[in-house]
Amino acid sequence: MNILIVDDNLVVRKLLKSYMDEFGNCQTASTGYEAVKVFKIGLESGENFDLVTLDIVMPGMDGRAVLQSLRQLELEYDVAESNRVKIVMTTALDDRMDIIESFNDGCEGYIIKPVKKDHLVRVLTQLKLIP
Repeated sequence: MNILIVDDNLVVRKLLKSYMDEFGNCQTASTGYEAVKVFKIGLESGENFDLVTLDIVMPGMDGRAVLQSLRQLELEYDVAESNRVKIVMTTALDDRMDIIESFNDGCEGYIIKPVKKDHLVRVLTQLKLIP
């Protein structure tokens, strides 16, 4: 599984990477702009991502804007609905409106920080990314 971890906090990126290294190849991005660039390179090279974990609150380009950009790139590159990346939003905010809007924008999961490994595994299992 190809995984992209997007978070502006280095500690969170390292923690998520340590949790997910056993599930596949992990790349990280510290900004929304970097995430969109890395995602596009993956599409262009045929090395599409299977999973993106995406922090909502980031300076510059926030997670919801990144989510919308990733979905737009998938449209531009004719990615079939069944092959779209699974996007799991992560945030320290427990804001019901953020959750609803993120799902409306096309995410498949939502995890409140601090991210616990067992919760992450449960979400990945629900998304059928791991058995």
